[in-house]
Amino acid sequence: DGLNTFYGIYAGSWNNNATSNQSTKISIFNNAIYNIDVDNGLTYGIPLWNDDYNNSSNDTFLIYHNTISLNNAGNNPTTAGIFFNDAYINNVNDNPIYLKNNLVTISGGGTSTTANRYGILINDFNNINSPIEGQRNNVYLSPSTTGNQYFARRNSVNYPTLANYQAAWPTQELGSLAVNPQYVSEATGDLTPNNMALVGNGVNLLSVVPVDINGKNRSSSPVPGAFEIGADAGVTALLTPTGTFCSSVKAVSVSIKNLGTLTINNVQIG
Repeated sequence: DGLNTFYGIYAGSWNNNATSNQSTKISIFNNAIYNIDVDNGLTYGIPLWNDDYNNSSNDTFLIYHNTISLNNAGNNPTTAGIFFNDAYINNVNDNPIYLKNNLVTISGGGTSTTANRYGILINDFNNINSPIEGQRNNVYLSPSTTGNQYFARRNSVNYPTLANYQAAWPTQELGSLAVNPQYVSEATGDLTPNNMALVGNGVNLLSVVPVDINGKNRSSSPVPGAFEIGADAGVTALLTPTGTFCSSVKAVSVSIKNLGTLTINNVQIG
């Protein structure tokens, strides 16, 4: 049997002290959440809470380059890749949240026609507009999954598609995609995307996330999600010279292999 409820990476800020002037930076980078089995309960990949009842904190959320695959949505009443809950009694929110270069997929069986699936779910207290900067997040909702599917929900409004969300929030998700990433092998934990449409679709976050989940260098035009892909050439063997030789200038030949996923037309060594 599966879990009753799943809160993946659960983070937040709670502050009821009007004089604390608390300032917190919450950074969530390069995580892979997958193979989650929940039986008819709430399922949140990355749930975030920001309950500042006296508006006295100055918190920042940085949610970058995470891969969230909720592949067993089943009959769960609510499934969300990224969930953000704001509670502001005085209707003021100056605590920004940045959602960039994340990859969310929701799929799975079940027969419920009333279950709700959200790529991104944002609950604003009293429908205030939280300062959210969402860019280049790829959200894919499998058409085979039952229930109601939405790219996002914000201010109590459902947005079934990326285009719907962009029309309502024209400064958000500019250039984003909503494609099937085609993971290499989710069952074994390799959530590297095979869909070449994602190559170079991310925004430049090298200053804060220079490598991926495996320590692979990212480029200035990265792939959304925790796993970077690209053209990587590697030397696999020294062919010549062979045997014992004296120190001198010699011609060297090596065997090179493409260790990446893109076509390589030329390679510079040295």
